[in-house]
Amino acid sequence: FGVHDKFGALRTFLEGQVRLHLRGPASIVGDNPFDLAVSGGAGAVWVRTLAGQPGKIAITAKHLELGETSVEIHAR
Repeated sequence: FGVHDKFGALRTFLEGQVRLHLRGPASIVGDNPFDLAVSGGAGAVWVRTLAGQPGKIAITAKHLELGETSVEIHAR
């Protein structure tokens, strides 16, 4: 994930933490919360699905100043 301005340019000097919330049959592997100042405005985590448990997985990223956004993954 990354923080971009309205023109699509990566905001490399943005600070603060992104906290990830997950719903569904999975877990987050990686730093949570994620510090943007250390990473230059971009980061990554892995989503590990639970064996034998298909379903919808919703991930929400929240930042104190930027608000929040969500994505969905469908595990089979």
